[in-house]
Amino acid sequence: MASWEHQELLEQQRAANEEEEKRKKAEAAAKLKEAAEGGDAEAMVALAGCYANGEGVERDDKKAVELYQRAVDTGSADAMYKLGWCYDTGFGVAQDLCKAVELYQAAADKGSAAAMFNVAVCYYNGEGTKQDQKKACEMYEKAAAQGHTKAMKNLAVCYSKGTGVPQDDSKAVELWKQAAEKGDSGAMFDLALCYEKGTGVPKDKQKAIVLFQSAADLDNVNALFNLGVCYDNGDGVPQDKNKALDLFRRAAALGDFEALQRIQLSNPSCSIQ
Repeated sequence: MASWEHQELLEQQRAANEEEEKRKKAEAAAKLKEAAEGGDAEAMVALAGCYANGEGVERDDKKAVELYQRAVDTGSADAMYKLGWCYDTGFGVAQDLCKAVELYQAAADKGSAAAMFNVAVCYYNGEGTKQDQKKACEMYEKAAAQGHTKAMKNLAVCYSKGTGVPQDDSKAVELWKQAAEKGDSGAMFDLALCYEKGTGVPKDKQKAIVLFQSAADLDNVNALFNLGVCYDNGDGVPQDKNKALDLFRRAAALGDFEALQRIQLSNPSCSIQ
């Protein structure tokens, strides 16, 4: 079989797969419509997502908002959170931060960790409500207790800076550890800095290196650069200029300007590729 014939067959198979996927999504949307019309709040929320993303139906932002509102009227916390996001971002409705906060708070009161996090951000920044960083930390605390990784990280920063809570480096480290254990590369990097500097924990360069490596393996740009510096200088690891250059290249490819400068300083003819 000629290569062009093989390519044509692959294209035909790809097109057939796409059509089958569209058919399945359309069938799923049709079932959700039926359930939503019967008053199923979960179906309303799922169908709203279909309209928001154009999956199985034509994209219709206003229809999505209408369905979220119907689900909100049944008391759905998930719908409250998602409708809050619509008002927060102006998706399908005129942006209204006050309305967003109202809906986030209602969903948070029903136990939504995602809503707790979002309303905490609003309180922290004074968006749609009066700024209240103490209240923000209280909401971060509640979301973190439910395993919300971003809430753990933001609360760690609050403890690190003493914003909204008493300054407490040990508490910040505890929260970064929790988030790192959940696989968050940013938390791994922040925790690595704590071990590198001895902030909230005994100084331990080797633990910092391990954490930098774990975060770098997840393509965390800051970890890639910092680990590159360690290899470049032989700080905590055997000096390895080639390893450092590889790490700088990876960081530069992700947009790190300092890494690009390091590459150019080591060899002006080097490329990022």
